[in-house]
Amino acid sequence: MRAQDKYDAEQKSKSADAAMLKEQVGTLSEQISATEKSMKEATETRLAEKKENEQSIQDAKDAQNAVSRAMETLSNFYANAAGATAFVQVNKGVPMGSPEWDQLDSPTKVYGSSGAGDTGHKEGEQTFGDKYTGAQDASATILGILEVVLSDYAHDEVETKTAESTAEAAYEELMNDSKVSLAKKRTEKDLKTRDAEQSEADAANAASNLKNTNKQLDAANKEHDALKPMCPAEFGGTKDVVTFEEKQAKVKEEIESLKMAMDMLSS
Repeated sequence: MRAQDKYDAEQKSKSADAAMLKEQVGTLSEQISATEKSMKEATETRLAEKKENEQSIQDAKDAQNAVSRAMETLSNFYANAAGATAFVQVNKGVPMGSPEWDQLDSPTKVYGSSGAGDTGHKEGEQTFGDKYTGAQDASATILGILEVVLSDYAHDEVETKTAESTAEAAYEELMNDSKVSLAKKRTEKDLKTRDAEQSEADAANAASNLKNTNKQLDAANKEHDALKPMCPAEFGGTKDVVTFEEKQAKVKEEIESLKMAMDMLSS
C-alpha cells in the first residue's frame, strides 16, 4: 500500500471513530442529565411524603391520647356513679311544708316514725328520692365504641409507619442505584471523550502525514523529470532518445537536402 493510501485511510477511519464517540458522549450526557433530574424529583417527592406521613403519625398519636383520656374519664365516672348516693328526686316532687319537706332538715328524723332518721349518711349528706348512677347499661357500649376508635387510630399509626418505612427503603434503593448508574455513565463519558479527542488527533496527524507525503512526492517527481534528459533510456531517462517528432523533423530535413542536391546536379 502506498503511503498516501495508508494515511488517507487512517484519516478517514479516525475521523469516523471521533464522530461516533462524540455521538455516544452526547447520548451519555443526556442520560446523565435525565438521571440527575429524576433523582431530584424523587427527593422532592420523598421529602413531601415523609412530612405528610410524620404529620399523620402524630395526628394518630394525638387522637389516641385524646380517646384514652376520654375513656379514662368515662370509666371513672361510671365507676363512681355506680356507688353514688341518691341525689335526684325523679319519681315525684316534695311539697313545701309537707312532712317529707320537714324531713330534709334533719339527718336523724324519719318521717312517720320516732326512730332515727337517715343513719347511713353523715350530716350534710342527707338525700331524698332515687339515686342517679349514670347510664350504666349503656356504658359498656359507649366504652366499646371508644375502644374501636382507639384501635382504628392505633392501626392508622402502625400502617402509616409501615408505609413510611417502605417508601424510605425504596427511595434509598433508588438513590443508590442511581448513584451507581451515574458513576458508571460519568466514567464512560470521560473515557469516550478522551478517546474522541485522541481519534481527532490521530486523524489530524494522518492528514498532516498525507499532506507532507504528497509534497515530498511532488518534489521527487519534479526532480525526476529534471534528471530524465541526463539519464539513458535504460535507466528511465531520455538522453540520446529520439522522439517521434524529432525523427519526423530529421526525415523532413533529409528530404529537403536531397532535393537541393538533385537540383544542383540537373543544372
